Amino acid sequence: MKSISNDVKCYHCGDICFDSGIKIEDKNFCCNGCKTVFEILDKNNLCQYYDLNKLPGNTIETAAFQDKYAYLDQKEFADKFTQFSNGNQVFTSFQIPGLHCSSCVFLLENLYKILPGIIRSEVFFQDKRIKIVFDKDVTNIREIVITLSRLGYEPNLSLAKESETDESSKMERSMILKIGVAGFCVGNIMMLSLPDYLSLGYLENFVKLKWTFNIAAFLLSFPALWAAAIFFKSALSALKQRVLVIDLPIALAIAITFLRSVYEVFVRHESGYFDSMSGIIFFMLIGRYFQFKATNRLNYQNDLSSYFPFVVNVKKEDAIHPTALEDVKKNDIILIRNGEVVPADGILLSETAELDCSFLNGESETILCMKGEQIYGGSRLLGSSIELYVDRVCDKNYFARLWNNAHYIYKEDVFKQHYINFINKYFTLGLLVISVGVLGFWLFVDTSRLWNALTSILIVACPCALLLSASFTYGAILGILRKNGFFAKDANTLELLSGTDVIVFDKTGTISAQAHSSVEYHGRELAHYEKKILATLAFQSNHIYSKQLLHFLNEQAGLPVEHFKEIPHEGVEAIVGGIHVKLGKQSYVDIDGILEKCPSSSVYFSLEGVPLGYFKMFAAWRPGFIELAEQLKKRNYQLYLLSGDKPTEDKLLKKTFGESMYFSQTPMQKRTFIQTLQQKGKKVIMIGDGLNDAGAIKQSDVGIVLTDNTNNFLPACNAILKGTRLNHLMDFIEVAGRSKRIVHISFLISLIYNVIGLYYAVQGILNPMIAAILMPASTISIVLFTSIASYYTGRKYLKDLDKKDDKNHISL
Repeated sequence: MKSISNDVKCYHCGDICFDSGIKIEDKNFCCNGCKTVFEILDKNNLCQYYDLNKLPGNTIETAAFQDKYAYLDQKEFADKFTQFSNGNQVFTSFQIPGLHCSSCVFLLENLYKILPGIIRSEVFFQDKRIKIVFDKDVTNIREIVITLSRLGYEPNLSLAKESETDESSKMERSMILKIGVAGFCVGNIMMLSLPDYLSLGYLENFVKLKWTFNIAAFLLSFPALWAAAIFFKSALSALKQRVLVIDLPIALAIAITFLRSVYEVFVRHESGYFDSMSGIIFFMLIGRYFQFKATNRLNYQNDLSSYFPFVVNVKKEDAIHPTALEDVKKNDIILIRNGEVVPADGILLSETAELDCSFLNGESETILCMKGEQIYGGSRLLGSSIELYVDRVCDKNYFARLWNNAHYIYKEDVFKQHYINFINKYFTLGLLVISVGVLGFWLFVDTSRLWNALTSILIVACPCALLLSASFTYGAILGILRKNGFFAKDANTLELLSGTDVIVFDKTGTISAQAHSSVEYHGRELAHYEKKILATLAFQSNHIYSKQLLHFLNEQAGLPVEHFKEIPHEGVEAIVGGIHVKLGKQSYVDIDGILEKCPSSSVYFSLEGVPLGYFKMFAAWRPGFIELAEQLKKRNYQLYLLSGDKPTEDKLLKKTFGESMYFSQTPMQKRTFIQTLQQKGKKVIMIGDGLNDAGAIKQSDVGIVLTDNTNNFLPACNAILKGTRLNHLMDFIEVAGRSKRIVHISFLISLIYNVIGLYYAVQGILNPMIAAILMPASTISIVLFTSIASYYTGRKYLKDLDKKDDKNHISL
């Protein structure tokens, strides 16, 4: 057997090295993949990569990228990743899940030194995305993807994510442009207004100069009005639906202020209020952008293209033809490889297939299918490649029927009246009633005060402070929650979350965590190199037990692997570091029954044909879940468990949920259960992780998807919760409730300001100029209060979550 030194680590990734001869000068490497990456960097004078961070590299799982991405040579597929083409220059971008440090950024922004033809590359670290410009006469998209993969940064190729990102980028650019235009206008208009404010009437002696300033301010108001189009469109759309929304008062205030200003400038030859109008627009756009940035990183409304591969290998006349998913037809024969999602319903042509169907039915156990049996789209293949005869294509298969079920589609309600809109509905009605009343009163009493009173009312009672308080509060809280692993979709989610009284949990993948499952070893003590061998073999398999075993062994998988073989529902074997290893059932590993028979789920292993021990697998719950359940019950939350799994007698579950556990639940039964609770007047949170939970998540008042990887496909939902932060759910609910309290206080401050201002405005004794000065001052004070209060709330409830959960950290 091979020897090992604990002091010898891979120069690239830091893994422990066996003395297998993989070495360059004084630098040792754990595998040929790491050695290849070093040679690439060294050849291109990029070894500064190793100076930026200690052991920054990623271990390369495989070098077989040439065939995997062969389809990108076809123009129809390559064009899908082309964002823009200008002559020979082509612009493209990819999501890179493996980005994790400054060394990654350095390396990827120096791709032009590695692959001829790349003109430049730019990394967007927060989005885990790289944008590349290349010369199509020198290189192509396939070569770029292969190069990235060889370096350990394999792109996540998903057309749905690309289109979502493009749309999000367009929206962000549009908002930034409008904020810039509004800021330019308000700054220059205020500068033009200062002489009038500070001259104490002396500017009246310079008629032409004053007229020039007023006309310049008038002209500058039009670009600001263009930037405000978003408010007018929203208000008009709402009025067509006979609904009062948050944008109507602000649009009304902008319009009235503009018209009054035009009257002042061209009829009375006085200064207008264009600075106030542009200030309203500028501050409101900043608030909108703040909230947009807090929620735009994740997609809460996925479609089928997010889950299925966009290219399928179709077998025709003994040749494999990469084919777009939408072009796959009934009666085609398709090839599916290990780890890939089955894109269509069909008949299995291979002898056997082991499938993970947990995303469809919620069951953690894998399914073994035999030749001739039906396989459903949405399953994930584990083990050897298979051939499938297609009888129902993607948009008509079981997965699609389940996904397109009306109960599973998360419908957006554009005019949903949450708390803020409820308040502003009556604020707007009240303001309109007061305005009409004042109009009628001064029309008959003193027409000289009429215009002054009406304009002052609409300016001083403008709900800008009211609206900005909610926008800035929820925008800040959404950003704080996002940084701590809770990705709420919008302000409405926070309001609903704080008013719930029932929480329903899914079991598999939600409260149970494969990475933290309990493993118990039985057998002779293992040497360090033996653990390394077992970890390397387990790393080759996607089986749930392999993942649990890999976590239990806590060893890096970096040894050379030859002759790997996986037999579904039996086990795996390979030559690892020159040693023959088997992992699997006792009947597969220990044919002669040398070891004791274990009645529970277990994995046996042998080295060089000698059975040496076995690992017992136990279900385990996410760290801190039991404590979370106790906290929730103390806050009078009712807890339920809904699972597609078979019944379990787990004592901890019994203690936590009592009799409120329901097993073998179909997706429709889960949705009906939530609906029944709501009919009893309950406000329900549903927490799940798969499509089998999608109907219940949509039906619930707040649907939360739990995930350990936000790059994965997720059902539509109100919020996405990082798996390692489930134990802090109570903290997130508390913060949501506190954010509502901050808005309450800011509403009260704004209301007091409006009452005082209206008291003078309705009498016609408040000059619109004074009202215009007071309005932004009030707005700024409200924004400062909400920002400070939001920051304090985040610090109080979510302080040091990263330190507490550092051991369980999973990068987004």
